[in-house]
Amino acid sequence: MKLSMDCVRAVMLCVEEHTDFDHYCYFIRYARADILDMLGEEPIDPPTYQVELEAKFDNDDILYSVKYCTEAGLITLCPGSHPEQYRVNIRELTPAGHSFLENIRADTNWAKVKSVAKKAGSFSADVIVEIAKSVAVEAAKHLFRVCRMLSVRHSTSYKQIPPAELHQRSRHQQQNRRPKRSGQQKQNRTKRFNQSIHIFHLNLLARLHRSAPDRQVRIWDF
Repeated sequence: MKLSMDCVRAVMLCVEEHTDFDHYCYFIRYARADILDMLGEEPIDPPTYQVELEAKFDNDDILYSVKYCTEAGLITLCPGSHPEQYRVNIRELTPAGHSFLENIRADTNWAKVKSVAKKAGSFSADVIVEIAKSVAVEAAKHLFRVCRMLSVRHSTSYKQIPPAELHQRSRHQQQNRRPKRSGQQKQNRTKRFNQSIHIFHLNLLARLHRSAPDRQVRIWDF
């Protein structure tokens, strides 16, 4: 049977979405429904996510992709389950499956992986995984180059200035944040402060005099 890598990717995305620490997912293999007749059991309705996948892929393609992912070490089946059974219970993605899926999650990366694999003439698990790694690394390098280019363009004006001049400009900006007061400004500020204190004491003296006219009040002249 011919393997559909698009179906493999869709199955892995489905397993990732519908499994967690406490839940597993499953797929129904219609071709093995005869087993239920032998056991006298009723057929099981396929889950909603399987029905959605069957809108794009055949049931045989889906179950064959499950078998492929299992043998490639990308997914783990529940204990006692087997890809040839009527109901295949899937526990989770393996660490290798998570890494592989992250490398092919983006549509652009996946298109490149399929293109390279087609040129190489091999869709084996080992080849696909290595190609996905290479494509992901190249995508990361390209993103790094773009970010670096934008950063260089943003800081071009600063790179053209010698480091000593940049340091001098920085010190100048820090000094201009709080301009130094001259000696005359300091004297004026002290004079205004003394005047405020003097007015405060005069007001206090007036209040005390109104409250006790016969009382002698002493106040120091500032």
